[in-house]
Amino acid sequence: MPRPHLLVFCTVYALLLLHYPVLQIFNVEGFWQGLPAMYWYVALAWGGIVLLWIVLVERKSPPKNP
Repeated sequence: MPRPHLLVFCTVYALLLLHYPVLQIFNVEGFWQGLPAMYWYVALAWGGIVLLWIVLVERKSPPKNP
């Protein structure tokens, strides 16, 4: 089980990544592979958040010394 403060940090990080002022940075006319930059940013940020949560939740706790 991960430490609760790491999960809180991950949640705050996710909220900051998907907050309006940060999203506004990628709201440009640029396209890559036919998709707007905003779509790429949201998809990659969301995927990174999910991967970070998976790593934190699935991580094994170190064995406790008796």
